[in-house]
This record gives sequence, C-alpha cells and structure tokens, in this order.
Amino acid sequence: MDLFGNSAKTKLDRLAAAMRTLHKALIDETQREYERAHGKVTTPYQLFALVTSDPAFAWLQPMTRLIVEMEDLIGRKEKPPAETDVAEMRKRIDALLVEEGEPFSTRHLALVQSSPEIAVENGRLHAVLNAIAGGR
Repeated sequence: MDLFGNSAKTKLDRLAAAMRTLHKALIDETQREYERAHGKVTTPYQLFALVTSDPAFAWLQPMTRLIVEMEDLIGRKEKPPAETDVAEMRKRIDALLVEEGEPFSTRHLALVQSSPEIAVENGRLHAVLNAIAGGR
C-alpha cells in the first residue's frame, strides 16, 4: 500500500499523466495549424489517422512512443516498477525535451514560447519532474 504516493509506480503514474496532458495540448496546437492549411478535421478518427501517419504530426512520435513505453512499464505485472525505472524515465523525458537539433525538442520549445497553453502544461510537467527528483 502506498499511503503517501512515494512508490515508483505512483511517481510514474504522475509522470505519465503530465506527459499525456502536454501531449494532448501539442496535438491540439498541431491540429489547429493543420486545419489552417488543409481545412477542418471533422472526426476523432480523422484526427487519429493524421496523428499516426501525417507528416505534419510526425514530430510528435518520439513523445508518443515514450508515453507508450511508460504506460507499459506502469502496467507490467511480473516485476513492479522500481526507483531505477523512475530515474531512467525521468532522464529520457529530460533528453526528449531538450535534445538539440531534434525535430521534437525544436518544435516543442517553439510552442512553449508561442502558446500559453503549451507553456502551462510544460510547466506542470517540469513541476512533476522536479517533485520526483526531490523525492516527493
């Protein structure tokens, strides 16, 4: 039982939730840009197809893959996540966000600077990252 929310699984749950929220905000912003150039996206299925296969959304794939990996780690039954898993995932998130010259980090940084919504969600993710680094 994790009364104080300090287990590795709880930390990963918090990280995954913050990543999903930022990811959704990035998809929403990319969708708005896409719609300005190509017209309205009318169904969730159309958006899903775009996110998974359109070049306009390809820059999001590294974050998508990392979220899926994190979810797999959280859900594994045979060996619960450990603190080493939390540290590794935190390191990978940090690298994803700041890896110079990579399409994801370049586009992400530009959106943090131009979109208040993205900036807020990015700040929330960093708050979770910092709390986990501090052991809370």
